[in-house]
Amino acid sequence: MNRSTRIIKKSLLWKLHLLTMKTLRGLYLVFWVLYNYSGIKYIVELAQFKRTNDADYEKPPALALWVIGIYTALYGIASNNYEAALDRAENRMSAVATQLSTSDEQAFKNLIAQIPRIQEIETPVEPSLLWPFEGNFVLASFFVKEQNPEIVGWTQETIEAWKDTLSGVDLGEVDLFWARLSGADLSNAVLVWADLSEAMLRRANLSGAKLWKTDLSGAELEKANLSEAEFLRADLSGADLSSANFSGAHLQGADFSGAYLEGANLSGARLGGVYGDIRGWKDINSIWNANIFGVRDPPKGFREWALENGAVEMEPAGWTAFRSECEGGSLE
Repeated sequence: MNRSTRIIKKSLLWKLHLLTMKTLRGLYLVFWVLYNYSGIKYIVELAQFKRTNDADYEKPPALALWVIGIYTALYGIASNNYEAALDRAENRMSAVATQLSTSDEQAFKNLIAQIPRIQEIETPVEPSLLWPFEGNFVLASFFVKEQNPEIVGWTQETIEAWKDTLSGVDLGEVDLFWARLSGADLSNAVLVWADLSEAMLRRANLSGAKLWKTDLSGAELEKANLSEAEFLRADLSGADLSSANFSGAHLQGADFSGAYLEGANLSGARLGGVYGDIRGWKDINSIWNANIFGVRDPPKGFREWALENGAVEMEPAGWTAFRSECEGGSLE
């Protein structure tokens, strides 16, 4: 090993030594501050025999203990307030759920119609004793209220449990994000301003439903019955609408950007009108084998674009036979 190499090695070792000493001094300072000012020293002295009237005695600070005690007490109060508000919402939801088995159809619809209002119940934010590492600051629970995800979860589970009997119900503004509603009967239901984004609605019956400004982005509506439904200015972006039946549907102003319409039946659907033309149609991911026979008020260029991208224009009976042949089975 030559002289220059030894010098470099000694220099690196010296720098490492200095860095280690600085780190140790820093850690010592941190522990010294914690011991003397966090109340730990006060607790230690409580377990020792100490003459408080000695000339050299200095009473250690205990402010941190007072702060921790007050914070813990506030957490207890905030937690009780949160649980009480949650219990009130749960009791209201339970009262509705227990009556849903009624044989009175109108009473059932009236009960279901309460669910969107229950979802809107606000509770204090849930406090966390471990904030800022997780959850919400304790004091925020006294001043901030918001829609509670637990309440939304309960109501969604109730709707999912009764999904076969929801024909004609009023669920305007309901939150059904990512709800599991495959095969549900929502025919003639009112779902105005509802959130059905990413909901699973395969083979669901939404015929005649009112879906004005409804969020169906990313929803799975494969083989769903959407005939005569009203999608005025609805958001269908990114939705899977493969083999869905849109015959006679009102689609004015609806957003189809990124949607999949392969094999969909659009015969007789209204694509434009007072509420505007369908939006994002040039960004539809797939319209292969979709039937656009008799579409009403299509935007300029839509028909030509659709046919160029694999859509067909056939009488309903002929198209059904064509699809059956393509799929090797019956079209539902």
